[in-house]
Amino acid sequence: MFELEAIYENGVLKLLKPLELPNGTKVKIIISKIMLSREKRVDLALKLLKRGMISVGKAAEIAGMDYRSFLDEMGKRGVEFPYDEEELRKDIKTAEILSKVETTLSREERIDLALKLLRRGEISIKKPLRSLE
Repeated sequence: MFELEAIYENGVLKLLKPLELPNGTKVKIIISKIMLSREKRVDLALKLLKRGMISVGKAAEIAGMDYRSFLDEMGKRGVEFPYDEEELRKDIKTAEILSKVETTLSREERIDLALKLLRRGEISIKKPLRSLE
């Protein structure tokens, strides 16, 4: 692992020195919250979210905000919640499964159920399951 310096300008993260990498190489970028102002963190998070590169939860984390506050910020800026047909199908399937479950399950049993559904790929962790809280 090695570090590179970059600058974030006009919505683009630019490396200060060229880096030769083969196509398809995955790169992990760690951004210090101290380095960017809150406004720039929110801007960066929204740009990555709009491009489909991160989930809303991860965008909120990058922005340094809790999930609900980030949703509010998205609304203020006119950014729609990323939700496609595939996610809708998964949510409908999850709702069908949960509707068949007895409502007398303990919190621990609900968590176990959620973990089983997650392992089987029937739900995702992009957004919280309010019905299991």
